Amino acid sequence: MKQLFRIVLTLLALMMSAPVSAAVIGTYLQDYGRGPGRIDPQGADRLSRQFVRVQENRPVADLFYASFNFSNLAGAVIDSIALTLTYDRAGPARNSAEIWQVNILGSQPGNINSDYNGILFDSASPQTWTLSAATDSLTNDAFSAALSNLSLGFTFDEIGTQGTDNFRLYSAQLVVNGTAAVAVVPLPAPGFLLLGALGGLGLMRRFKSGRATA
Repeated sequence: MKQLFRIVLTLLALMMSAPVSAAVIGTYLQDYGRGPGRIDPQGADRLSRQFVRVQENRPVADLFYASFNFSNLAGAVIDSIALTLTYDRAGPARNSAEIWQVNILGSQPGNINSDYNGILFDSASPQTWTLSAATDSLTNDAFSAALSNLSLGFTFDEIGTQGTDNFRLYSAQLVVNGTAAVAVVPLPAPGFLLLGALGGLGLMRRFKSGRATA
């Protein structure tokens, strides 16, 4: 009987445990432009049908800014986040004097030292930058800031100095990797029936034992 109870408890534990997700736990996509299904990001950058034209030499309030919210992953264990940008007309492949940098924002808005920075290369588009605890440093804290806020923001800065330059950004995608939060799965109806049957067997055994000793 004890062996049977051990088997039953094991089965119940398996039924009550929730499957744990690993690897990719969230994917978010933003397509820019005024075409169907596309969005207009913040700032005063020029919007075309299939892309947004990101411009430099603009007031700070007008600069390109976009963000991803992944608060639906609250409670998850996040190992890394990856930002992928699809664009053209930026970087040394087109013009050595027009070099653009993406700033994945850290905890101090307006302070580029707290951001994670990456250079845009036309020939490499789409480009992906992956942030994790390993990419944070004494000054750059973009990954920990994203985890704290459950959101990630990014903007751009031109390193070159050749006039008022611009590039075309088509889309941005954020992929979050880790382990999803574990939810408690309600005990299925068969589980309750099984528990009831075992309880009945236990009562019958006690009843027989009591009669044998009377």
